[in-house]
Amino acid sequence: PMCMFNPVSHGFGNKGCSACDGLLSVGANGDVIPCASYDESVGNLLREDFGDIWQSQRARQFRTKFWAHSKCQNCDQLPICHGGCPLYWRQMGYGELDK
Repeated sequence: PMCMFNPVSHGFGNKGCSACDGLLSVGANGDVIPCASYDESVGNLLREDFGDIWQSQRARQFRTKFWAHSKCQNCDQLPICHGGCPLYWRQMGYGELDK
């Protein structure tokens, strides 16, 4: 997240998570995934309407940044960085923020 590394200040632009919030990927089998790196589907276009997938509970959870640490949820930079990457947090845990 921005509080640990600000990509804008290093000339990288904003690298906040856009999963299910302006970004989706669709696999050849029709699976809709929140981003190209994510492994869990939020729906399947061969079996469901896009609107139903977009409004599904799982997709809405991504848009509300459910994975973001409580420190992130209360941070004024959350609208910019979106709480970092959920895959990073799933793999590494929140220890860095708890220091």
